[in-house]
Amino acid sequence: MPKSESKKLLQKMKITKSNRFNYAKRLQAKASVKSTVTNLLSVLSIIVSVYLLAYAGSVSADVSRLIGVFIAGVSVVSLLLSLEQPVSVLAKKASDAHRCGRDISQIYRQLQFEVLQVDAAAARYEEIVSQYEDNHDPIDYLMTLYQYREEIPEKAKAVSWFNGPFMYWLSKYSTVFFTIFCLVLVALIWVVMPYLECFAAG
Repeated sequence: MPKSESKKLLQKMKITKSNRFNYAKRLQAKASVKSTVTNLLSVLSIIVSVYLLAYAGSVSADVSRLIGVFIAGVSVVSLLLSLEQPVSVLAKKASDAHRCGRDISQIYRQLQFEVLQVDAAAARYEEIVSQYEDNHDPIDYLMTLYQYREEIPEKAKAVSWFNGPFMYWLSKYSTVFFTIFCLVLVALIWVVMPYLECFAAG
């Protein structure tokens, strides 16, 4: 095989292993963030519930009802986070992606130092990739293109800081933004409820 074939395969493997490593890092961060947020929501729900029990005698029925709405809202948000890609699933996907990237790296080095011939390296590469059912997401590929934009400028033309690193970062911490959005909705319901009750009673 000519050197050009070896160079093409090396570039292909370099991009793929980078995709897998980026995918693994993103999912690891996402799992950690989701676990932390879910635990914080659980603690918040417990604290508010204990407060309600401790001061039940001095809390009016209206305030008690509003606190109940808040606790229910926090519990629903926590449940949604637990059901949508559980932490255990994210952790497993991250582990598999990291293992895949590591396996490809080994073949990459063997081809780079001519321990393997191109045909053998290509066959081994396809075998490794086919072992893992889960693939990386487009954002991981865009992140790879941004990282190697100087080496492969023709492929990285459409990649910018916004659709590369920023969107990659946003994906890692999407759980935080989703939780904030949901809690804001709960707070709005909490604030609006007395007015709705007054309107309904009037």
